Amino acid sequence: MRIGKTLKPGRPGTARWVKRFGDRLIATRYRYDPDRQTRYTTVELVVDACPWRPGTRLALRTDEYDLTPESVFVRVSYTEPELRARVKAAGGRWHPERKAWELPFTEVARLGIRDRIQFLTDPVPNPQVRDKTAS
Repeated sequence: MRIGKTLKPGRPGTARWVKRFGDRLIATRYRYDPDRQTRYTTVELVVDACPWRPGTRLALRTDEYDLTPESVFVRVSYTEPELRARVKAAGGRWHPERKAWELPFTEVARLGIRDRIQFLTDPVPNPQVRDKTAS
């Protein structure tokens, strides 16, 4: 797919998108897919803004779990000491409150454990509560 044009707001071909998105619109792009013989219109939008002063360093760790954007949580059972050792050797950091390891996604992919990623929306395991269906 190739990009035909990138247009700033106010240029011909952007009026519909300026009307729809207003000041949030950064650019309108026309992309062409020769295989499908299709033109795609994409837009670039501002979705968040916060104060920043030039010359100040951006903090890499800003979320509630102190994760970098490239990090993920992975589950490793206590009964898997070999995998736990590989995760630690790859730079894994244990988070007891999540009962999971923090690891850069690139390392998770390299170790072949993408299926063990624990999303922040997943419930946190609670050892105090036993599953009554397991008895």
